[in-house]
Order: sequence, then C-alpha cells, then structure tokens
Amino acid sequence: MRSYHVNSGAGIPGLSIKDHPDLQPGPGQMLVAVRAASLSYRELMILRGDYVLPVKPDVVPVSDGAGKLIVG
Repeated sequence: MRSYHVNSGAGIPGLSIKDHPDLQPGPGQMLVAVRAASLSYRELMILRGDYVLPVKPDVVPVSDGAGKLIVG
C-alpha cells in the first residue's frame, strides 16, 4: 500500500509517497482501493503554509477521492 504525505509549507514538490504493509480492516471499517484523488483547496493551503490551524507533521492529504470497495 502507498500513501501521499505532506508537511505544511513544503509546496507541491514536498508531496512524497511512502510504502506501507497491506492493511486489514477491523470491525466497523472498510478497505477501499483509491483509483482517483484530488487535492482540495484546504490541502493546497497546507502545502503553501497558509492554513490557519495547526497541521500535524507528515500529514496524509487527499480528502477527496474515489475508489472501489475491497473489503467491508
């Protein structure tokens, strides 16, 4: 499994991809294979360093996405 990560103020070049072991969903959870994703305006603000609220380091963006349910 892969995920995108950003840090506040890092800009678009600051997007990084990290590999993780495959996950198994727990009770009340589901696993979705994401096929398309986009960055929201809020996430672009985080990348620019303009977001007014605190942002955890190494945050996973992409709150807007579409995919296929794998398990759930």
